[in-house]
Amino acid sequence: RPASGQTVTFTGPIWADQSKHFDTLTSGGLVSFAGSIAPPEISPLWWKKNAIPGTTDMTTAIQAALTASGGRLNIYLPTGSYLITDTLTLVNSGAGFNPVVFYGDGPFQSCIVNKASANKPSLSIVLGLVQIEGIGFWGDINFPNDGIKAVGGPSTYPSRLRINNCLMWAQGNGVFLESLHSAWITNCYGVVSSGSGI
Repeated sequence: RPASGQTVTFTGPIWADQSKHFDTLTSGGLVSFAGSIAPPEISPLWWKKNAIPGTTDMTTAIQAALTASGGRLNIYLPTGSYLITDTLTLVNSGAGFNPVVFYGDGPFQSCIVNKASANKPSLSIVLGLVQIEGIGFWGDINFPNDGIKAVGGPSTYPSRLRINNCLMWAQGNGVFLESLHSAWITNCYGVVSSGSGI
């Protein structure tokens, strides 16, 4: 449990089951993995138990896993419904691209349920070489948000984005490509009510 402003960096191999191992969500500390040493996958359940699937707010736990990845590892979302109340963001590895895979057990098994305030997509992707696979992005009629949003700055654009076998049940756009270099979107499906599929 690192204190606020402190980071614990693992410099050796780590294997862990799908239960809570880190207590950083209340302390404000961070967990990271050395560049050459990393677990096969990172799970948000290492930070918080999804006690009541679809009801327990898992925003900070999923974001902690995405942040700990350093934008270069595999993040695994086990079977279950995960409530979020704010946008999740894939972090930049600092290398100009993000060789990161965010994946689940299938679009009906691993589901992100977005109940954030309006105009907050479920997942924001800032830089590239990202693969999203086997995750359902579910909206709510009272929360008009996009599923996945790819957005860049004035000189930096997401590139080489792959989205495969995902479901978009959005009250905004399924996938909003605001600025993007290249994308492959395959085997995805769903329903959008106030936007477009892509």
